Amino acid sequence: MAYFVALHEIGHIMVGLEGTRLEREAACWDWALANAIVRPHYSTRQRITACLVRYLARAQTRGWQIPAAQSRYWELLRWWTPSGLRP
Repeated sequence: MAYFVALHEIGHIMVGLEGTRLEREAACWDWALANAIVRPHYSTRQRITACLVRYLARAQTRGWQIPAAQSRYWELLRWWTPSGLRP
C-alpha cells in the first residue's frame, strides 16, 4: 500500500489543480494505478476505496463540492466490490 500511496502523492504533482478536490484525488489514484509497475492486490483496492470514502466524509463536513454523478470518483468507489459480485 505504501508504494501506491507514494505514487498517489506524486500524482498530485503530475495531475495539477484542475477539477474539484475529490476529482483531483480520484485523478491522482488513477495516475498512480496507471504508472504502477505492479497490479494492486484486492486489499490495496479496498484501502484506496476507503481513502475515497474518507475524502467524501471530509468533503461533506467541510462543505467541499461533491463530484458529479458521472465523475470517475464514483467509478473508483465501486471498485470495492469484486467484479464477479457486481449485479
